[in-house]
Amino acid sequence: MKKATLFFILSSTVLYSQAGNIGINTTAPGSSLTVNGSLAAKYNAITSAAYTMTSSDFHISYNGTANAVFTLPTAISGDGNFKGRMYTIKNNTAFTITVNPAATETINGNASATVGPNQSLQLISTGLTGAASTWELSGNNSAVATNVTASNGLTTVGNDVRLGGTLLQNTAIDYADKALYFRSNVDGFGLTAISNSNPGTNAAALLQFTNNTGSSLNMFLNSSTKTTDGGANASTINSVGGPLTVAGNNNVAQFRLSQLGGGDYLYNNDRKLNFNGDGDITAFGTAGNAVNAYNGLLTLKGNSSIASFSKVTLGSTGLRYYFADDSAVDKSVLDINGYGDIYMKRSDGSGNIISSQYGHLDLSGFNGNTPNAPTQIYLGIDGLKYSYSGFTKTTINGIGDIKTAGDVQGQTLSSISHAYVGNNLSVSGSAYVTGTVTASGTVLTSDMRLKTQVKEIGYGLSTIMALQPKQYELSADTQIKDGKPAVNPALKSQHRLGFLAQNLYKIVPEAVYKPKDDSKEAWGVDYTALVPALTKAIQEQQAEIEQQRNKINKLELEMEGIKKKLGL
Repeated sequence: MKKATLFFILSSTVLYSQAGNIGINTTAPGSSLTVNGSLAAKYNAITSAAYTMTSSDFHISYNGTANAVFTLPTAISGDGNFKGRMYTIKNNTAFTITVNPAATETINGNASATVGPNQSLQLISTGLTGAASTWELSGNNSAVATNVTASNGLTTVGNDVRLGGTLLQNTAIDYADKALYFRSNVDGFGLTAISNSNPGTNAAALLQFTNNTGSSLNMFLNSSTKTTDGGANASTINSVGGPLTVAGNNNVAQFRLSQLGGGDYLYNNDRKLNFNGDGDITAFGTAGNAVNAYNGLLTLKGNSSIASFSKVTLGSTGLRYYFADDSAVDKSVLDINGYGDIYMKRSDGSGNIISSQYGHLDLSGFNGNTPNAPTQIYLGIDGLKYSYSGFTKTTINGIGDIKTAGDVQGQTLSSISHAYVGNNLSVSGSAYVTGTVTASGTVLTSDMRLKTQVKEIGYGLSTIMALQPKQYELSADTQIKDGKPAVNPALKSQHRLGFLAQNLYKIVPEAVYKPKDDSKEAWGVDYTALVPALTKAIQEQQAEIEQQRNKINKLELEMEGIKKKLGL
């Protein structure tokens, strides 16, 4: 086939056509259009903050006074498709231009592109339509390079990869046998910051150190001016704005430092140990806490800055308490041995024993003259027991009740002018009191569960009518000796109202205390025992009153009837 050559002469420009290619000022065009010379396109200067680009635009220069929005033309499918059309946008201001495609179209898959201050951007149509990438970023002509976001969120400027933007995927920086440095040359705080701008409680960790070789991972802090005791520039891990937490095993064990709480050790988010601002140590174990010295004595000291300080040691000899540091000569003032015996030592060498045996605690005192009759105080599940010569004399139970074993009478309490009981006083046997018993209330046991053979009483109104109330002078001393008052009643007595026990016994024996041997004891009256008989008498009397009232009412009705018949 012969080559066709077409010559056009336009002024001083020669246009050649060869094999479907067109050349300007060249006889051998190698492309569809080859221009051997300059090429001019439309230059459009814009100051409006909103501009819609047209088919006649090519280079658009923005010189406005605010942020601007440029809109690309809608892509065309079929005839009129402008695939390959190029636009260049130059921002000559300190503001930002946002370039938006039409409708659902995208730029490099994005909903928009941004042209920063003094930057330029070139776009080219892909010929696609709809939601596909209808425009591509094909380059830039800016004196200040345009930031391009990589697939992982990092920013590239030319061949320079810069940390910035938002990471969209896991990113690894492999530095082989070379060192990776984060450096800053600022004289002050905040030289290199790794931070999280999200204030949410579920914000993810920002920095992670891992070692996939299976060996441990160590982190070293170093300072060229530090000493073994610290120094002005000693290494410090500091959380300026809040608590500092060091965690292990994925937060199972944590140590937290804060202004409010001091130092806290947490396990599974449960606080176990605290050091407050004053140096106090508090442990929070649910089943107690242990401080263990594995290879020797455990020593606790107080006021150790002075010569005379207190110290407690725990070791193979048990617990020892020292004062003024007498451990050098082994002069402890309190010992608890391996059996749990407690020894207290005075400076004169004598002492007492506090011993715990068989689950309870005994405080024992031994009389040298009667070694077989010790005095003991028992503390255990039964409360407090006082014993003398092996016999329990007094018991105080867990709720404060006081119980005495045997009778309390005669001169036993003669040295006590007043006895006060805060809870209950229980006497197993008889209690004789010379004088007046004053109490805010008296309660007698009357639980139906403790009673059997319950039936109606035989006392009533006739019983009460048979009683013989008296007034008399009662001897202040109620003791009986050889069948007679131990003290002449005429010497000291009190005026009383009541009953004579011997006479009352014949009518209501249940209300009378009759001693087994009245030659040694006085008779007594339980006045509360008369309450049921009085109650029964009142009930019978009330029944009689009701009968009389009914009879009177009937008579009154009959009288009214008679009056009516008589016309009265």
